[in-house]
Amino acid sequence: MEEISIELHLGAVKSRGSSLRFSLRLNNAGIGSLWIYASDSDGRRSGTLFVMDESEYNELKAMVAKTDQMIQDLRQSGRMREMAS
Repeated sequence: MEEISIELHLGAVKSRGSSLRFSLRLNNAGIGSLWIYASDSDGRRSGTLFVMDESEYNELKAMVAKTDQMIQDLRQSGRMREMAS
């Protein structure tokens, strides 16, 4: 693995019991990868959950878009009132 030239901390998604933190790492050749870190709420258990290249990131975006559409459809049909963690 090439030396990392920059790491951008993109933010986190937190729930009651856990969080996902997102970082974009760029190596000296200008190749980036998305890193997703998972941890529990008290920080005792954590680690790298997943490292994504561009293709895998596009799959994640498609899955989120599909999920968004499903949630919208379920709400409009009255089959889902809200989401909770």
